[in-house]
Amino acid sequence: MDKITPVRKKILINKRFQLKYALIIVCILLAMVALFEWDFYYTMKTILPKAFAKDIIKEDILFFHILLLVKSFIFMVLVVFISLFFSHRIAGPAYRIQKVLSTMIEEGDLTKQFHLREKDELKELADALNTMTSNLRLKLLSDEQFREKTRTQMTEMMQILKAKETLTTEDKKKLISKAESLTTDSLFSPVSFKI
Repeated sequence: MDKITPVRKKILINKRFQLKYALIIVCILLAMVALFEWDFYYTMKTILPKAFAKDIIKEDILFFHILLLVKSFIFMVLVVFISLFFSHRIAGPAYRIQKVLSTMIEEGDLTKQFHLREKDELKELADALNTMTSNLRLKLLSDEQFREKTRTQMTEMMQILKAKETLTTEDKKKLISKAESLTTDSLFSPVSFKI
């Protein structure tokens, strides 16, 4: 059976995170362009001091600077779109993990699974969370079985106590044995968490 992969519907999943990520990249790119511009201008002014004063080369250098700024702006817009696209691989999985965790907590449902696409980031986190919830389900099932066994033994003890007005030595031994069993079992509960 072929596994169906979810199709990307929206690029902006977590707008705040993704726009912040894109803004950081654009600011770094802008700083690099500004440094390059300053370096180029300073270098031209020191290397060609006499030619720099001539109107013909001044116009060419000004045109070059304007062209460089326009190209830089176009590159920055392109970088914003590319960074938004690639940040989707982080924001999308983080959104899905948060959504499933919220549902699990609200509904108390540990059967939910974290499903991510193969190329998404945080795939290892989703797998670890799936393992954790699976282990937690097993421990809780074991705890429920322990509690059911305890309820059954307590019911049997109550029936013995209600049925008899006086207890024989044999009845006392049964009750003591069941009580000891409950005490021993409760010391070694299958569910153990650090709280």
